[in-house]
Amino acid sequence: YDESPMRRIQRKFNFPTLSRPGVWVIDFIGNGLSSRAVVAKGQLRMQERLGTSGHYLRVLDHKGVHQKVATVLFGQTKYEADKDGDIFIPYSTKPGRKTLVLTVGELASLSELNHLPEKIKLSSSVYVDRETLIDNSEAKIVIRPSLFVNERKANLELLKDVVLSIRSINNFGQESSVDVRDLTLSNDKDLIHTINVPRDLSNLKVHLKANIEQVSTGKKIALQTEIESFDVNQIDLTLSTSCSFLTNTPNGYEIHVLGKNGEAIANVPLQILLYHKKFSD
Repeated sequence: YDESPMRRIQRKFNFPTLSRPGVWVIDFIGNGLSSRAVVAKGQLRMQERLGTSGHYLRVLDHKGVHQKVATVLFGQTKYEADKDGDIFIPYSTKPGRKTLVLTVGELASLSELNHLPEKIKLSSSVYVDRETLIDNSEAKIVIRPSLFVNERKANLELLKDVVLSIRSINNFGQESSVDVRDLTLSNDKDLIHTINVPRDLSNLKVHLKANIEQVSTGKKIALQTEIESFDVNQIDLTLSTSCSFLTNTPNGYEIHVLGKNGEAIANVPLQILLYHKKFSD
């Protein structure tokens, strides 16, 4: 160059070979001096969603286009995309943030994955119409189960050896229990089981039990819902022979005093305390 070495001159250099994504090293050497530039062109990133068995990853290029022919190097294992471009990585027995390598063709990029453990939970909602819990009659127990893997709803068909456990206690403290087996749970239907109501029923407890195979370990684990408890006929445990009920009628609220058989009892003095929801002492 003809310019003085004391002047700073801005010049433009073209590198037509840098036409595709990658990492390039450019060295400028002259008069015993060298200068190096590292140029990164294009980068891969990933999208993640959780499934019932593990993580599902999708690799995107720098324009956000889904690359269906991609691989992920995770630890010592190489995972390839399926026909839809999803890359499946199972849940871990050693969870934590892990580094992985996204690869499409000759382009590779580092990324991080919060590798989760496989947390499985079985829950249920149980409904029993208390008015049907009459001695020596039939009552229906309605159960709506839900299976969750890492707080994502999973298919109930994954459950095996499903058992409905029912325990009853009468007014004398005597307990009886029964386990209903060979049950099939459905994702779109409630489980309905009919029981014969025992005499002098005081408390009814219901819960579900089942087994499931944990994908990350290959082992079978036992699951159980929380126990749902229903107290009935509690008046029989006291000296009371009647109880008051607040009823909403077309003419306003009424208080009915009824005996154990539902008979109306007249001329009963009542003490009524009223509290306003927007005022307090």
